[in-house]
Amino acid sequence: MPRGARALLLGGAAVVVVAAVIALAVDRRRLAFSNGVAPNQAVATLAPGQRACQRRVPVIERFELVAAATDTGGHPGPALDVSVLDHVSRRVIGMGRVPAGYRTRIGAPGPAATAEVGRVRHGGEIDVCLQDVGPQPVQLVGTAVRRSSQSDLALGGRRQRPAGGNLQLTFLRERPVTLLSEMPVTFRRAALFLPPVVGAWTFWLLAALMAVAVPLLLARALRLAWAARRDDDRERATASYP
Repeated sequence: MPRGARALLLGGAAVVVVAAVIALAVDRRRLAFSNGVAPNQAVATLAPGQRACQRRVPVIERFELVAAATDTGGHPGPALDVSVLDHVSRRVIGMGRVPAGYRTRIGAPGPAATAEVGRVRHGGEIDVCLQDVGPQPVQLVGTAVRRSSQSDLALGGRRQRPAGGNLQLTFLRERPVTLLSEMPVTFRRAALFLPPVVGAWTFWLLAALMAVAVPLLLARALRLAWAARRDDDRERATASYP
């Protein structure tokens, strides 16, 4: 394989790696995580003055805002007081309010009912409680369950009862972060589902191998193919002159 072609191949691979890093560095997002509930249908009606709590939500990453899936039928929705409580101690660790006037529908794009609750650190489990402080009810949207024991959403006052499903919640950051800065967190999360001998370092090693070894292996494969073609040409040339 000519040196010029090899250099061109390695240079192209380097350009691809640099472009991927730049793409990760400029892609900025506010999403921290969600509670994994699909917003399929209305699972409960929150009446004026009533409170609903989605319990036992694992905090995967720190956040500052909470967005709840609701359905106002396209009409202005009521104000909602949002409280974030530590599930074990029941201590309030975040509070905020969703201003009245948001308009939401199931399956329709648009601004969600979002409240700024202050910084909540990652780790542990939380309960997210919403209280309707407006003059009209609002539908809470999520995924229905077959049995009440499968629901972590509770309705009522002091004596709350399980609802018919789970509320979809999205947790956001106050300021967007780049995907590149989130790679260490992503690798740590992935390591949780693997044997103890595998850690975040494993994914860094694999990423480095992909960035370095793959171009080298490709160059070797092309060099071997080039050599094989050259040998075939020599054999044909020899056969044509007995």
